[in-house]
Amino acid sequence: MWISRRRAFLLLPGVLLACSVNTGSSTNTTNGGCGGPGGGPWGSSVRGAPRDDGERGKAPGDPAPTGQMWKPVETETCGRAGVSWILVDEVCGDGEGNDDPDSLHAPMFRDGAVVGDHLFAVDATHLWTFDLSKPTDSSRAALLTGLGTPLAVDRRGSELVLAAGASGLVMVDATNAAAPKRARSTALAGSAYDVEVRGDTAYVAMGRAGLAEVDLAPASPAVRRSWSLPGFSAGVATRGGYAYVAACSTFRVVELSTGKVVAEAWVPAPIVKDRLVAPAKKVTLVGDVAFVAAGRYGAVAIDVTKPLEPSVLGNCTLVDTPSFYASGVRANDGKLFVAGGEWGVLPVDASSPEASCSTLMALAPPEDDPDVSCSPLPPWEVVPWEKIWAPPPPGKDPIQTLPVGDRVYAFGDARRIGVRAVDVRSALDPSLPIVQRFDEPRTLLGVAAGADRVVAAGPRGGVFVVAPSGALTRAATPGDATLQASTAVTLLGDGRWAALGDAGLTVEGSAAPIVVPAASAIAPVSASKIAVASPTLGVQVIDVDTGARAGHALAHAAHLPLSVAADAAAVYYAAPEWPAAARVAGGASVDLPAHAVFDAEDALDASLWRMRLPRRHLLTSPRGLVEVAGLGPAVGLVLHAPGGAKRTGLPPLTYAGAATDGDHVYVVGIDRSLYKSYLVSVDVTGAEPEVLAVEAFTGAASGVAVSGGRVFVADADGALRAYAVGASGAAVLTSTTEVAR
Repeated sequence: MWISRRRAFLLLPGVLLACSVNTGSSTNTTNGGCGGPGGGPWGSSVRGAPRDDGERGKAPGDPAPTGQMWKPVETETCGRAGVSWILVDEVCGDGEGNDDPDSLHAPMFRDGAVVGDHLFAVDATHLWTFDLSKPTDSSRAALLTGLGTPLAVDRRGSELVLAAGASGLVMVDATNAAAPKRARSTALAGSAYDVEVRGDTAYVAMGRAGLAEVDLAPASPAVRRSWSLPGFSAGVATRGGYAYVAACSTFRVVELSTGKVVAEAWVPAPIVKDRLVAPAKKVTLVGDVAFVAAGRYGAVAIDVTKPLEPSVLGNCTLVDTPSFYASGVRANDGKLFVAGGEWGVLPVDASSPEASCSTLMALAPPEDDPDVSCSPLPPWEVVPWEKIWAPPPPGKDPIQTLPVGDRVYAFGDARRIGVRAVDVRSALDPSLPIVQRFDEPRTLLGVAAGADRVVAAGPRGGVFVVAPSGALTRAATPGDATLQASTAVTLLGDGRWAALGDAGLTVEGSAAPIVVPAASAIAPVSASKIAVASPTLGVQVIDVDTGARAGHALAHAAHLPLSVAADAAAVYYAAPEWPAAARVAGGASVDLPAHAVFDAEDALDASLWRMRLPRRHLLTSPRGLVEVAGLGPAVGLVLHAPGGAKRTGLPPLTYAGAATDGDHVYVVGIDRSLYKSYLVSVDVTGAEPEVLAVEAFTGAASGVAVSGGRVFVADADGALRAYAVGASGAAVLTSTTEVAR
């Protein structure tokens, strides 16, 4: 189907956006969904660069509905040749399978296992540990990296066995749940997509490479046997000498003694109009019935009483509910739990498994391509962003389930806003209410720094004293509650902090907040004045001591939260989608030279929005205004110097903050799919800005500040990092202060 005005919801720090794709905008290469990871060329001076996976024309992967991905289709419309995108299964594609497990990186949990009183969840990059012993505390206990691409997990005692994509089978020692460690691994003939552990044996679905049987008993696990099978092996379950394989376009029974496919069974016409409408993805056994997760077909029940004569009994699905898309299925104690994507979890009574899904409900075939609108309207629709940012809304999009006792763990995310999540549901109640939720931390949301202290906004924010080493120590203050309820913070010229939150603008030591409707950005002007900006408020300069205000209307309509900066001469502001910032001085507003990272036509190109939403950061410095702009694969830094604009490209990331010491600019960016962030150091003293270095860390950077020869980075994961400015101007990590877990 053509993508025509399909809306996908995204959350930025400070904006919830509904992106509508108009195939008739400036190009026809509509690309996936809003805000996915981006790409672009790297300069030779950049080291430690993250992967490039979002060049113009590539499918974004991230924003597609849970369990699916976008596939490009060459086409022509509105007089332009280009690419349209259709939804296909993320693992099975159109039936041939997805040979690139790295494409499954996304800000979501995919599977998990419980060992003792801890839950271990994988997100295709990391292993997260959650403490289950404290029902009211959903804090994370540990985060382990270096595991390849962990897509599925099973357990062998206190050892976790991970199907880790191209890294094969990886074992993790979880004896000490607070500090799990990679213990051993084994290479396979293909990428590992699924794993089942039976005693000391692991059975691994290896996609196009078939199946593998791995002996886990030796210190160095060994592949006993592997079988090349037709098609694509996506999921596996075993019993009684047979492996039952979810093979994308069919369901296969494999005799383990010979490795031969001895039987097949699947729904009629699984491929319609060249599209796989019933992808066999995961399989679990209940009695003599194999239940297979199959996208819109839900859970397909197959009678395997006679393994050589399997027969389809029926399926459990929601025919008239497009948001229902089954990617995972597990059972426990006579109950089946289907991970239904953005619809939620579908519970099925499996006490009599042969009668649980006894009717085969076929779905309507894919629609023909509808007429395509060539609307010139902008590719966005704004909804109230200021009420959404914290906490993230609960997600209903599990991709796998794990029933344990009276609990069901549903692994997924609020995918369209990039928050990994595990919903803990009650297995005793058919409605499966959420009783607890584990998700990635959002504990620090902004940072400012002065001579001897650092001030952080967010749920674990506060005031921190800077030691000579750069280490930070929390200092309890009367304003801590205000800072913890804020989403942005800055320092006035006299050292007082000013924080922005739902209550308005609060200044350190003040009795009450200043009302600033829908404000999205603040910047200090002087010892007592601060600039505040929003699309509805415009730009205001407020004297925080007297309450006096000077307001300025925006030079152009703004749809996204503004960025603002100020110095003694002027106030500067810009919306992320604008091709040029504006300057207010003497009551008049004028546009600055265009940043040239993207232009007005690009700003209307939905394919670029689908790669990466536009971001903007403004900074004032003795050398001129610094502007960081990005949209899609293009991100750049511009110094508006007296002699003219100077520009350089930046690594293709979603930038969360920028700071300057005059000679250098420090920007922090995030790759949300990998839960990895980067601090980029840029020299602005030469003829052109130059990227000096890129420092990486696991987490989600949320702000950066500079003071006294140090760079301080706030991490939403709960850490403040201190970097020393080296001789070259590049930031070098000196200490990390954990403020929350």
